Amino acid sequence: MPAKLHSVLARVVSRTAQEGAVDMKGEAARHKIAARSTLINSIRADRVNDLTWKFGPHVNYAMAVYEGRRPGQRMPPPQAIFDWMRVRRMNASRGAAWAVARSIARRGIKGRDYVTPVVDRSRARLLALGTAAVNEVIG
Repeated sequence: MPAKLHSVLARVVSRTAQEGAVDMKGEAARHKIAARSTLINSIRADRVNDLTWKFGPHVNYAMAVYEGRRPGQRMPPPQAIFDWMRVRRMNASRGAAWAVARSIARRGIKGRDYVTPVVDRSRARLLALGTAAVNEVIG
């Protein structure tokens, strides 16, 4: 690949990944998925190499928020639910948090897809910008 094309594509991929991370933060906020902003603030773009970037959340519970929990799975940590209840200014007690955690373990919880719309928009943007970059370099 010509050096100029490589350089232009690297800039396009970098910009698209960073914009995708910002877009994902906005999508997560629109879905109101966070009691605190920990998950939203953990979303960032990471460079793998010039033409490869990854973006997404960097907390261990992100997949549970995205996929949800099936009924009968392990109980979520009651302390996390207690913290969530306090942030939401609910009548928080450790017993109530434990009951909610047990209910989630029994009934499950629906996932919230804050990823797919962002990936679709980023893919379309990358295709448009990449095509324009190739046309610019090739002439």
